[in-house]
Amino acid sequence: MIRFQWNTLLLGRISRLLKVNNTITPSAALLCGSVDKELVNILSSSTAKVNNVQENIKPLYTAPTNLNDLEKNFATTRPKNSVELVDYLSQFERFLVPENSIKAFDFFTKEKIDIAIKAHILSQESDIDAFLKTSTFFVKFLALSQGDLQKLDQKGSHFEILNSLLNKCYKSLRNKSFSELPIDNLAALYFTLKKNNGQLINLNLSNLLEEKILLNVNDTTSINFIFHVLKVMDLTPDQYKTVFKKAQELLPNLSINEAANLMYLISKTKNRPLSLLQEIVQRMEFIDDNSITLSSMVKLTQALQSLSFHSIHALRIICRNFVKSINTYNNANQITNVLCGLSAMNCGNEVVWNLAEKWLENNYREIDLRNILPMVTVLGKINCPTKNIELPLNYFSKAVTINRVSSSIAWLRYVYGMTILGKLTPRMAESVLREEFVVDLLKNKIDSAKFHLLNLVAQIDCAARTELDDYKLPMFPLNKYMDNDKNIVERTSNMLYDKRAQNFVSTADIAVKRIVGSEKKLSGPRILENGILVNNIISPTVNSKSDRVINWDQFIKSDGTKIGIVYISNKHMMKDVDTGACVRENGTVALKIRLLNKLGFDVVKIYEHEFDKNSTALDNINYVKREIEKHLKL
Repeated sequence: MIRFQWNTLLLGRISRLLKVNNTITPSAALLCGSVDKELVNILSSSTAKVNNVQENIKPLYTAPTNLNDLEKNFATTRPKNSVELVDYLSQFERFLVPENSIKAFDFFTKEKIDIAIKAHILSQESDIDAFLKTSTFFVKFLALSQGDLQKLDQKGSHFEILNSLLNKCYKSLRNKSFSELPIDNLAALYFTLKKNNGQLINLNLSNLLEEKILLNVNDTTSINFIFHVLKVMDLTPDQYKTVFKKAQELLPNLSINEAANLMYLISKTKNRPLSLLQEIVQRMEFIDDNSITLSSMVKLTQALQSLSFHSIHALRIICRNFVKSINTYNNANQITNVLCGLSAMNCGNEVVWNLAEKWLENNYREIDLRNILPMVTVLGKINCPTKNIELPLNYFSKAVTINRVSSSIAWLRYVYGMTILGKLTPRMAESVLREEFVVDLLKNKIDSAKFHLLNLVAQIDCAARTELDDYKLPMFPLNKYMDNDKNIVERTSNMLYDKRAQNFVSTADIAVKRIVGSEKKLSGPRILENGILVNNIISPTVNSKSDRVINWDQFIKSDGTKIGIVYISNKHMMKDVDTGACVRENGTVALKIRLLNKLGFDVVKIYEHEFDKNSTALDNINYVKREIEKHLKL
């Protein structure tokens, strides 16, 4: 319908430009270039006239491939009216990209495009399309050459031209019915203004454009239109429902890359329309033809993570295509982003992880500094065997220094990743344990975020003191930053275990107490070295009849072997994307076990996924007993 309306308008303009002798002016010939042949035939009832029209359909300019070509065209034939100027500006608009910013500005100035706009657009009775298209071009040009339009000099000539153009648009649009509007050009102007913070320059126009665009949502057949609406518009809950409903209608026609982009844009709105998300995944499964691009894979991974929508079907699409195409991808940073998303969702499989290791071996020098940091976090999170990636890790260790990292949180996460991977150095440890670093790290953070960050610092401190022979600093003074928090055990437990996992912890505690026979022979949850939570420690008197209460602090510091129990929830496990099974502990748990071993503990690991297999409390007790007896004869 929109295309038909556009062609009808074109035909009306062409008919006005036709002369009595049936010849066609250059302007009419130019317009005819975008009219279908069958519509050209409507133009005349005589064969001779049709032939005359078709022979004269020649573009005013040959299509330029760069700004130099455009300049030559302009030097040869300057626009003589609004139609020709609009065509010229549409060619110019194609080259308004960051790498052309200086050249485009120089060209605009040299050829006096502003004067041409004043002469052919603002000083004449141009039609609504000319105003809309010229305004869109000019907004893009100003955004490229001068940046954010909110910072545009309101006393300058460019602002004056833009303001005049937008006023012309408003006056031309305000009294038109919806059916008369060139909605594509109207939408292009609105989306361009919003993207570049120009909507406040003419608030009346912006409000009018927004109103018309929202009216068009129900009529559109363009998913790109919906993409732009989601990207730039601030909608009410009811308006979002309308947009999501239209997106749902368009789903059957989407490619796999468009479906990924739709989910990504939905994630940016902070909405979570579950039924639509599920239908998007179903559509992607139906059309999964290995054509998903790496950039779409990045968007899909980020969307799943942001929405907390860990669809196993979508994750399988990502992993399957990642495995098939990793050797053809050439953007190291985007590959890093995909791996980051998968690791954040505790997802992948041995094939993905092994391929990632091999890819890293060959491409680690291609990763820029900004993405080295999350790559190290990924490698730590998936508990990657360090021996498989020695070369990349050594390179990262030399390439990344605290002075090259923009934020204290980014540096802390990098150092923590290196700690998990066994690549912590004294210099790294000292950098995060300095008072000025910790103060900056905690600045403007809410209490729960402070607690989490301090826990990471304490773990790094413990690793430095237990694993580095040449590290000499005393224990990190956690209490200095914690205000002597007496609930540190409870807070750490709540941080590590979600509500579901808390039920698992309670059930596991009951089973352990039944086996040991007395609460007095168990320490209960304790924090070691300020940051390591051990869920239970078994008394050395476990096999005696004595219920003597021991000094747990003294026992923990003793040199003898100690039996510690750690509860590992499903959240702390990496899952196989194909089977859903928990297949390996994540890096955080692996570090905890390693540090407990360094502190003299023999660790009993109790897994939630093993409890999930059991059907009765007795099954749980028997499982826990078997695990304890691997370390201690009861």
